[in-house]
Amino acid sequence: MTMQQLFFRFEGRIPRQIFILGYLFLFCLQVGSSFFLLRLSGLTIEDYMKQVTQATLGFDLMSNLIFSWSHLALGIKRLHDVGWSGMSYLAVYCALMLVYLMALMGVFSITPNENSTFWGMVSLLGMASFVFFAIMVLLPGVKGDNGYGSDPL
Repeated sequence: MTMQQLFFRFEGRIPRQIFILGYLFLFCLQVGSSFFLLRLSGLTIEDYMKQVTQATLGFDLMSNLIFSWSHLALGIKRLHDVGWSGMSYLAVYCALMLVYLMALMGVFSITPNENSTFWGMVSLLGMASFVFFAIMVLLPGVKGDNGYGSDPL
């Protein structure tokens, strides 16, 4: 499987080892680009860590959207390996990005840091994301072919 197929295509299956290595690679790229974007946005690490503001939400949304296609491609292929559709993972990911966009637009309040609805939604979707991540890392793939492709091992 080429890097283009791994990070930009949704069809097929990948084993846990490839998922973990791909995820770590994307994580390092995202952290590096986040520091670059942080400088461009005029924020400091201290500003970013202090509290959730419109500026930090915009930064988070931009940073996540840059890598969303690749994160989704990895996750969906990994779920295919365990025999699951990637649609529920896509729904949770998109819902989380939508909550951030709504907060950025001021739907929850000017300072989402103090809004329990915002934190409740982010916490619920964050837990769902964690469950998907645990499934992708812990569950072995289906042995042999399945409806999503041949066994990658």
